[in-house]
Amino acid sequence: MKKQVGCYFGTFDPIHKGHVQVAKNFLKRLQLDQVWLIVSRQSPFKEKSYATANQRLEMSRLAVENIPDIVISDVELQLSTPNYTYESILYLQKQFPELTFSLLMGEDSFRDFPRWKYFTDILQLVPVFAHTRECSQITEDLSIVKSKAQLIEFPNIAVSSSAIRSNVKKGKSIEHLVPVRVATYIRKNDLYSS
Repeated sequence: MKKQVGCYFGTFDPIHKGHVQVAKNFLKRLQLDQVWLIVSRQSPFKEKSYATANQRLEMSRLAVENIPDIVISDVELQLSTPNYTYESILYLQKQFPELTFSLLMGEDSFRDFPRWKYFTDILQLVPVFAHTRECSQITEDLSIVKSKAQLIEFPNIAVSSSAIRSNVKKGKSIEHLVPVRVATYIRKNDLYSS
């Protein structure tokens, strides 16, 4: 039987405790063998990245280094740009035919999903799972997506990468928002302070 791997894409700028908890929740609830956190070079829905791709990759590695079955992948950083999730999944399926992949996403990404390039092709390519705080609150017209994707309810940690960057800029603590080693890395490399 093929190993089941969930792909959770993001810029992780920076990765935070919410990302890690969502990955753990998916791992447990879907009984996956692994969750791959795939660091994206640039989100098409964001103006820019604040830390370099390599810095975001290293922070992600630090965040999950002691968590079994959560793996950091730089596959998107190796592919030519612009690159889309659909193309990344095709690449992974070709490179790892012994694995079965699914796409994991948070509620915000799920709401944006109909704007993704090739999103209908993604729905044909792999199972799609989205976490939400409450399924009934997803009220937008997402019928095409909802019929193909599976929504999974579990608690959400109220933290965002933008709030973390703001805290750093204001000199506020971020230790409660990111793993300790990530906080140390951000300080050491003077990230997000300007």
